Amino acid sequence: MKLTVTQENLTKALNGVGRVASGKTPLPILNNILLRTDNNRLVVAATNLEIAITEHIGAKVAKNGAITVPARLMAEFISNLPKGNVELSVEGAHLHIAAGAYSSTINGMEAEEFPELPTINESEAIKYEIPTDVMKRAVAQTVVTTSSDMTRPFLTGVYCHSFEGDLYFAATDGYRLSERKIGAMKEDLKAIVPASTLQDVL
Repeated sequence: MKLTVTQENLTKALNGVGRVASGKTPLPILNNILLRTDNNRLVVAATNLEIAITEHIGAKVAKNGAITVPARLMAEFISNLPKGNVELSVEGAHLHIAAGAYSSTINGMEAEEFPELPTINESEAIKYEIPTDVMKRAVAQTVVTTSSDMTRPFLTGVYCHSFEGDLYFAATDGYRLSERKIGAMKEDLKAIVPASTLQDVL
């Protein structure tokens, strides 16, 4: 892999996806972010197996390829580079970074070891837009009553469901119950979303 991107775009992408790279995992690969070329774009992705975040940024790609590198190390180094172009190139499991008078090599892992990122079938997916402020209030008012007892995983998330033409968020830990009406929704929806995932997204 060999390409050129801007420091500003790469820093923004790394900060956006890096927050889900887990530092507390028995799987070292989950501490890494995935860098992969996609036509004239660079795909930057991370996952903790509960949530995955992917960003695409424009790039001048000279050679296709992929690698995974430690999320925190990569983000810290790139953020301290001067604004301008950054050249990335891969040799084996090593990522070479060059920007002006600065250069570094980061030891990574083969991209094939990275978990497969989930995909959504757009033709079958249920799409629903919620204003940011409404979503934040709904999550804040329901996650407080979720359980932390992993022996009952269905209580550790927020139940997002439609009922009589409206969308609701509800949660309980077996003792307390909270529910928030979001708004009108025609489609039928029933899903439990982990509380930690909702908090990470917001």
